[in-house]
Amino acid sequence: MLFIDFDRHNDRRISIPKINATLRAAGIQYRAIRFSRSRRGWHIAIVLRRMVTAYERIALEAMLGDDPMRVAMNYARAKNFRSAPEYWRQRSDIFYSRKYEL
Repeated sequence: MLFIDFDRHNDRRISIPKINATLRAAGIQYRAIRFSRSRRGWHIAIVLRRMVTAYERIALEAMLGDDPMRVAMNYARAKNFRSAPEYWRQRSDIFYSRKYEL
């Protein structure tokens, strides 16, 4: 499954044709796509027809325009997956319903 986060300030447009073209070029097929509003933009969930590695998932999400900081954090979690506590291994790629700022 892929998760893509678009914030309002992100002026890249996402569409079904762009998703189709990008995934087709990468040789990936999907079963379903869900668009849902987030507080500051959109969340997109894409159910793939086959499993992909963590690094493939991160690359595909980046190609589709995921929030760059989210991509960086997902990469850091994937890189340190084996040494991470179980709590973080279960949360390697999720959407958060709230954003806490300090």
